[in-house]
Amino acid sequence: MVCCALFFVFSAKEAQALVVPKVSSLELENIFKEHDYENFLLPFNWRYPDIFVQTLPYDFSSIKSETEQRRFFIMILLPLSLKLNQDILSERDVVLYLNYKFQNEKLDDVDLKMIDDFALKYDVFTREKGQKRVQLILTELLLRIDVIPPSIMIAAAALNTNWGNAKFLPKSNALYRELVWYSDEGLVPEDETEETDYRIKIYPSLYQAMQAFALRLNSSVDFPEFRYLRAYLRAAKQPISGRFLVPYLLFASEIENFAGLMDYIITFYRLNEVDSFAQLRA
Repeated sequence: MVCCALFFVFSAKEAQALVVPKVSSLELENIFKEHDYENFLLPFNWRYPDIFVQTLPYDFSSIKSETEQRRFFIMILLPLSLKLNQDILSERDVVLYLNYKFQNEKLDDVDLKMIDDFALKYDVFTREKGQKRVQLILTELLLRIDVIPPSIMIAAAALNTNWGNAKFLPKSNALYRELVWYSDEGLVPEDETEETDYRIKIYPSLYQAMQAFALRLNSSVDFPEFRYLRAYLRAAKQPISGRFLVPYLLFASEIENFAGLMDYIITFYRLNEVDSFAQLRA
């Protein structure tokens, strides 16, 4: 039995969520079993448990079976990716409300401050003034603040960390190998290159690494087509599927044929089914 002192519980919107700090693979497997979570593909309309693992088990790389290791990797990241999308949708709900209020009432100073804060976070800028400025910012925010399919979050993490086996991961939680340039902050990469101009960014948890990657996809100038296609799918009431969106992620990684490899992982591990589940919860 895993000691209860290894993790703590906090109140969530629909149920209690379990936050799990660094534990062994066996301890985490036992936690999953206690919550009837033994596979990442669940029957239709079953709920994924809110088990939020802060960092990979310290003995993750010692799991001998590649199949089991990859299953475990997906199971760890899936609840985190679903939480990420719920948090993004909560922000989107606020912007939808502000847009409705802008169209039908008068925005107050608190509303305008929220709009400015969102614009700063999602890197939205316009030289327009007054009402036109507000309208343009709200329109762009609704384009940017939207879900990232779990299949994309999981497949990108798998490619960037060799399915959790990268040397830098235990010390950095950098699921997407985000870099810091010309700074002493971050983790010095091992056995990668002779360059000394960059570091691997360190995150306190896997979830915060996910947040940073999602924000990059939702705000960077590198991914406008990704966001336009996602908006088209939403407007057409079609599922926001990772397989449709991966061709527009060419600049998300330096890995050769990144989009093609993403598509293969999503297809082979049936992560498109997880995307469908995420739509049910949206």
